[in-house]
Amino acid sequence: MSFADIYSLPKDPKLIGFTGYGGAGKDEAAGPLIAHGYTRRCFGDLIKIQCNDLIKKHLGFSAFTEDRKQKHVIRPILETWGETNYDNISDEFYRDLPEYCVNTRISRVPEIVKWRERGGIIVAVDRPGLVPQTTWEEQIVSMQLAHEVVSLIIVNDSTVEKLHELILGLFFFEDQKHGWKEISGDRPWIVRSSGGLQSLRQLDRTPRTL
Repeated sequence: MSFADIYSLPKDPKLIGFTGYGGAGKDEAAGPLIAHGYTRRCFGDLIKIQCNDLIKKHLGFSAFTEDRKQKHVIRPILETWGETNYDNISDEFYRDLPEYCVNTRISRVPEIVKWRERGGIIVAVDRPGLVPQTTWEEQIVSMQLAHEVVSLIIVNDSTVEKLHELILGLFFFEDQKHGWKEISGDRPWIVRSSGGLQSLRQLDRTPRTL
């Protein structure tokens, strides 16, 4: 039996943006979406493409490195260039956005406004015990929470398999059931990968930080 025989793409949301600190599991959360119909687009990838030659020349490795120590070294460079060239990056990003799209690094207010204008939602991924890697990262997440643009917080407190199972339950239809249909209102919801959809609940107020 194929995936399409069990699940089907949702009518909403078609644009899903993930936020959270580095290492929280944003790319892992996006994995099932990408595998089954969503296209990954990310401001960060455009920034890395623009900075890649410079980083290779002076640091000796790619801007797309998966090495955590190397990522830590270049993070301030990428953040600074993203701020400096923001308007051009934004124009390129939104020029040809796929119908079903997942953004694993949504960050600044103008980006969020355009995303939400197109029907997009923002999901924060929180890994217990994880702290922000830079001041910029901490400020971005705090700003998003303060502006109350985060619709859901996923606490990534179990295995990758449990996280993937939760994502499928939240965003895809299965036997006409769709976890995202429950989420509404002006306060964010929270769900734990260890508890699955049964742990989904609305918060009394928006937290100031993850």
